[in-house]
Amino acid sequence: QVHGQNELVDKTCKLCLTTLHSLSAYNDHISLDHKHTCICHLQFASQATLEQHRLAVHGSHIPLPPLPSNTSTLTCQLCLLSFTTVTKMSQHQQMKHKFACLEHQCDTRFVSRVKLEE
Repeated sequence: QVHGQNELVDKTCKLCLTTLHSLSAYNDHISLDHKHTCICHLQFASQATLEQHRLAVHGSHIPLPPLPSNTSTLTCQLCLLSFTTVTKMSQHQQMKHKFACLEHQCDTRFVSRVKLEE
């Protein structure tokens, strides 16, 4: 690629510790606004990525944030399903969200292919 933009590298984002393997991917990644902060102070570009990190690194024992006073539902940040109780949300979040959306820059992941295709 021109000017080495697709040069193979192993560069790690200092905000979220994501390792990228091409210079262009790294440059695209670090230009993202890392506005979602974990309790361990890592910062992520999307709520879904933060949730994936939180479940993988810290486990499901970390309490969910309190509901805003103007809402009565919880939303899974990985697949955007809504739940009316913390228990249902916690049970859902323990399921693997292995079906990823194929749209460009979409971090949504689903528990089943059926939900992905809806």
